Amino acid sequence: MPPLWEELEDIFYLEKCKSQSNTKFSSTQEWELLVLYKLQWELTAVTPLDYLDHTMPRLCLEEEAEAELLTELRRRAETILVLTATDYQFAYTSPSLMAAAAVTTAVAGLGRFQPTTLREIRLRLQTVTHTSNVSL
Repeated sequence: MPPLWEELEDIFYLEKCKSQSNTKFSSTQEWELLVLYKLQWELTAVTPLDYLDHTMPRLCLEEEAEAELLTELRRRAETILVLTATDYQFAYTSPSLMAAAAVTTAVAGLGRFQPTTLREIRLRLQTVTHTSNVSL
């Protein structure tokens, strides 16, 4: 099957002949971008960092920790996620699982929560991100 731009090229060529305009597209990329723009397709990928914005507020940690601790927790989780982005093996893991694992690791690394609180946080993470206990 030929690329989409080749199929559209004929259509645009006919339109060009009809209107006698001087519109020219110099590369395949310009054609593809035009199609994506016209179809209003969004191609941004969802990353684990995007999940942090949704996960952190839903953990309800504001009651158990002060703002300073939450800032440190987020910073650590972001650092973990950035480090995992450098290894190709993590590319095959779902972004929600990566975010949940990073928050779990960051919470455990802080060492300021009781074991029962750690279990509660982990259960909340599983609920929010729809991950299993085995995968987390």
